[in-house]
This record gives sequence, structure tokens and C-alpha cells, in this order.
Amino acid sequence: MTNKNFHNVFDMWLIVSLFLVACGGDSGANSGRESSERDVKSYKTEDDMPNCSSKNEYSLAFIEADSVVQVCKNSRWEILGHPYASEDALPNCSKKHEDEKAYLMEEDEVQVCNDGVWSVMEEKPKSSNDSKSDNGGEINSSDSQNPKSDDSEDTKPDSSDAKDSGSSTKSSTSAAPGVTEGTFTDPRDGQKYRTVKIGNQEWFAENLNYDAGDDNSRCPLDKESYCQKYGRLYKDANHANCPTGWHVPFEVEWNELFAYVADNNGGEGVGKSLKASSGWYEVNYTVIRSEPRVAVATGDDLFRFSALPAGSCWENKCYSDDDAHFQSITKNYKIPFDMDVIDSSSKGESFSSIRCIKTEQITDAISKSVVIEGIEVTSENLTHGGSDIFNVVEATFACPSGWRLPTTSEMRTISSSPDFELDLHGKTNTTMSFYTSDGFCVVYCYDDNGETECSHQSWQNSPEFVRCVKE
Repeated sequence: MTNKNFHNVFDMWLIVSLFLVACGGDSGANSGRESSERDVKSYKTEDDMPNCSSKNEYSLAFIEADSVVQVCKNSRWEILGHPYASEDALPNCSKKHEDEKAYLMEEDEVQVCNDGVWSVMEEKPKSSNDSKSDNGGEINSSDSQNPKSDDSEDTKPDSSDAKDSGSSTKSSTSAAPGVTEGTFTDPRDGQKYRTVKIGNQEWFAENLNYDAGDDNSRCPLDKESYCQKYGRLYKDANHANCPTGWHVPFEVEWNELFAYVADNNGGEGVGKSLKASSGWYEVNYTVIRSEPRVAVATGDDLFRFSALPAGSCWENKCYSDDDAHFQSITKNYKIPFDMDVIDSSSKGESFSSIRCIKTEQITDAISKSVVIEGIEVTSENLTHGGSDIFNVVEATFACPSGWRLPTTSEMRTISSSPDFELDLHGKTNTTMSFYTSDGFCVVYCYDDNGETECSHQSWQNSPEFVRCVKE
């Protein structure tokens, strides 16, 4: 069904609903409640929607941009599905509609398409007149949009709780100080991402969902619909994954984020602050695997990072729905559903999510260069803010457009030439290490004539120096 058809169906339903309210009639399946309590309004985008509060509990909203109906419940908006006039109007449950949810206006219920069959979801939308549960007025529900594990492990809740899901990642909690939200459109495929500035860093507020057409990425549970909700999972985290001006975070950048959150979240768990406010298991929901895992407090999205449990894949097995897995260049990080801490591990062969971070160009202007053995290289160490010391993040993106870090082989050639000049910082015997694109090159300086020797070592986070070569 096209967006235009969705709009036409919704407009007709709204007219009929208002007519029935005016005439004192009922609306089919909901004859036991007053239709006048249902606040049904149309909005162009989610950004135009009001906050979901007790004043509009169980009211419905039609989002024109997404062609979906949402319901206000428990202080957050949740997606019911694409609107259809009745069950008779549903399309065939084909592969095209797999995992799609539909809101049936006449029946006032939600159905989901799975394995060729439309079936009613466990819980129907409710009006403000419907009785609430005994647990403080909360209504517990499950959400089929959250992917499950692809093996047959059972999950069971301690009560009727299941998924606190997602629909919208809009949080009802005020953002922490120093948090600024924005948007970015990836020029490679036109996809629009929410962004958030947290302290001095600017991050994607959504998982990367760029498909380069290779074997380096896949959808959670290998289902395309989950890519739309959770983004893609990537095996090899390299900077080419992210659009120009952004990059895959380094370990030191993740650590800076975690430290900033811990210092500014009032003492709650870092995981809770970074989790989206919906889309995670409800408190005390228990997952049975090798041993029981019990969900802790749901996220409050205090920093608008909106982490979701996209899960991970390795070899022929995928998990989704429970934990959030993120990559750095050297490590993997996990926000589990049963803890409010951050787990880290060395990089393996698994596929997991990528959050791009903005690249800050901090290098002072290049003023001089020299050609050595056919290689044009900057004749002085690069500086930023007057200092020529760079950490690994700064060095990786230090070279301006048209320049790049030399390879170790190129740096050995350059530094072995008598034309290679070094500022020894007033010393006559010192060692200087230069970043290269595949490691770094150590230059042993014995005198002012620049007698040098290079050896290849691995990356490290300690301060080093930078020279750039012409591309």
C-alpha cells in the first residue's frame, strides 16, 4: 500500500470515528468504551508529536512521513503499525511484508505478518477507559519488532513482562547538560542519521546502516527489516565504513565517552544512561540460556545516545534482541540487558554495530615540503595548537586533504636521507617516533646531521610525531 493510500485510509477512518462519536455510536470491536476518549490526530513527522504523558494516555497519532499509527502508553509513543481499514483490507502476508505490523482500525487490534500468516499480537491497543494492571498502572506488552535469537533457546518472563519496545527512541527524560542533538545525511546513500554532541565529542545517535555491497556487513538475524530498526552489523571496523568526516571510534574515544557519562549522570550506571528508553527487556524479564539472565533497569537515554540491542553474529549463528555490541578499532564493547555497566573484549571474528564519531581537523597549516627520493614530504613536524605531539586519534586524521600518513617503508626511505631534517628540541642525542599508516617508525637521532635508523613497531597510544606525504 502506498503512502497516499495509507493517508486516504486514515483520513476516512478519522471521519467515520468522529461521526460515530457525534452520533453516540460505537466503533465495532471497542463498543464497550467511549470513542470520544480516543484522541486521534495526524502529524507530519515524529518531531511534530507532543510529549506522551498521562493527559493523552492511549491516544493515537498517525505519522504521515512513516505512514504508521502510534499509541501513547506509559509515557512513551509506541508504533502499532501501518493502518488498514479492517482485516479484509490486509495484503497477502508475503516475504515483502515479513515482520511487518498492521493496525486494523475496525477491529482496533494489531496483527503481525510471520511465515505467510497474519496473526493477532498478544495485546490490543487500549483506551483510557480500559482497566490497567495492578502494578502501579503499568501496562506490560511484547513487541514483535524486536528480533529474537535465531536458535531455539527459550525465554520466559517472571511476570507478563516482555519487551519494552520500540517504536520510537524519543525519551521522556530531559537530556543531561552539555548534550546537543542534530542530524547528518550520508552522501553515499542519502540515509539520514540523528547525531548527538556529548561533551567534546559528536556521535551518530543511531547505528551505521551503510551497505557497501560486500561481505563485511549483514543485518541482525540476516533479516532486512532488522537493518531498518537496528542498523547493520560489521565484521571489519575500518574508517571506510563511516562517511567522510566521520570515523570508527578508537578505544581512547570510547573511554572518553564513558568517563564523561559517568561524571555527569548523577551516579547511575553508564549502561542505563546510554541505553534507549525503549526497545529493551522490562525489569526482571528472564532469558534462559546456559544460565538465567535477568533484565535490570531499562535505559533513560540521558545522553541521547539511544543504544539498542542489535546483538551480534559470528560464523553461522546470530543473536539479537538482548545486548548492544559496538566496535572500536582495537576492541569490542557490550552494553548487556542484565547489567548497567560496559563490558569490553578484544576484537574477534564477530559482526557487531558501528557508531561513527566526527573527525575533528585540528592540524595547523602545512607551510613547507621537500622531495626526497621522489617522495614529497612535509619538511617539518606537523603541529596543532603549537604542539607537535599527537596521540593515535589525532595522528590518524592529522594530514589535510591531498596529504596522507607515509607507509613505514616510505618513512624509512625518507628518514635515511641526508636531506631529512629534524628539530631535535635542543638535544644532540634523542629518539623520535613518527606515525605511519601501518604502524610507526622510530628514528634514532645521534647528531645534528640527522644520522638516522628506522624500525617497524606496532601502534601505541603514547604521543608521537607526524610527517605527511603528498598523495
